[in-house]
Amino acid sequence: MRRGFTLMELLIVIAIMALLLAAGYTNWMAQLQKGFDGRRKQDLAKMKVMLEQYFNDTGCYPDEATLNDPSICGSTAFENQGMNRFVCDPETKQQYLYRKIGSCDGYRIFATLKQTSDPDIVKAGCTATACGLEPGVNYGLTSGVPLVP
Repeated sequence: MRRGFTLMELLIVIAIMALLLAAGYTNWMAQLQKGFDGRRKQDLAKMKVMLEQYFNDTGCYPDEATLNDPSICGSTAFENQGMNRFVCDPETKQQYLYRKIGSCDGYRIFATLKQTSDPDIVKAGCTATACGLEPGVNYGLTSGVPLVP
């Protein structure tokens, strides 16, 4: 009497394990993206507080060139406004898109959420692929002006 598994039995077990791993990986990636999106929304909320503090201190919002500069990520440029390290996208490490409106009328800040079914996208008045006049972003916060013109 021989003991052991046949080649067919081993292949079936390997196929089942591969299916389980694929399903687990897909779910894990979806949860990871939800976490990144939560962080993006939290970062924009922090930036909004920082921008309002900056306005209270200086009477105006920062210029676009300042906040759209790639070297701003992780800097202490806005330490006096309560942001020890300037926040940037947790996944791409790029700065969030900032638009100053008029001379000091308001601003819009944008991010791209990966979970395009996130209900906050619709609440903000954006679509899965654009937010107002800004293509490629689908979530944002604003002050002084509507987010979507």
